[in-house]
Amino acid sequence: MSSSMSDPAAADAHSAATPRVLIADPSALVMERLSATIHDVALVIGRATNAQDAITIIRNGNPHVAVFDVAIDHGIDLLRHIKARQPPLIAVVLTHSAEETTR
Repeated sequence: MSSSMSDPAAADAHSAATPRVLIADPSALVMERLSATIHDVALVIGRATNAQDAITIIRNGNPHVAVFDVAIDHGIDLLRHIKARQPPLIAVVLTHSAEETTR
């Protein structure tokens, strides 16, 4: 362990620098996998399966980033809320389908 991490002030500064992330997806499995993927570099402050719950988490948790499936219930409304927010919030918009398509 480095000496800077044993210093409480340094630990608090490190925590403050860690990005806070909201994950919203209708699939608990997808949310779990996204959380596991980013856990070393970010703090997942909340998970939601719909836009209304995501907006509540944004208001209460003040995340830096929202990663969400635009296909969730009212996903476009969630994107509009994020774009109108001050200070700015980064939106990472994903979507997925279980159906395989060919072109």
